[in-house]
Amino acid sequence: MDTVPQKNLVARQQKNEDSTSGPQAEVNLADEIEAAQIVLLCISGTLEGIPVKYLIDSGASDCFVSTDFVAEHGLKTTKTKEKLKIHLADGSVRVTNDCVRQVCVSFGEHAEFLDLQVMKLPKYEVILGKFWLDRWNPQINWKENKKQWKLGNRVVEITGEQPA
Repeated sequence: MDTVPQKNLVARQQKNEDSTSGPQAEVNLADEIEAAQIVLLCISGTLEGIPVKYLIDSGASDCFVSTDFVAEHGLKTTKTKEKLKIHLADGSVRVTNDCVRQVCVSFGEHAEFLDLQVMKLPKYEVILGKFWLDRWNPQINWKENKKQWKLGNRVVEITGEQPA
């Protein structure tokens, strides 16, 4: 299971203004929120028939595959005409012009062919980003980690990793 520890939050006070209650009252929102484990949107599937874990990430602009995964499994890469600059959440920038073209991405009953940009991904093998989310526009049940979308006349439903 893939989880991200959430830092303890410091208690904070919120001023609550209510014209019927007179002066401002302080409302204690929390004394302390204990560390929580947040389950990310990950699903198991295959890439070119090889078992893989996909991270569904709306913060990623494109779809990516790990350089280590590509090397380990001998996937054929091609060079793109232009280098792609990738701005990461930590403010750093990575550049790639390597791509694996039209690889078979599958999970559950769903399969499709995608181009994946190749870059160093220390924790994940494949990231399906905003490009993929825009393509399918899935409905996401965040509490149950389920995604579903229409494919022709049928509905595809995928359940990701569940909290422990």
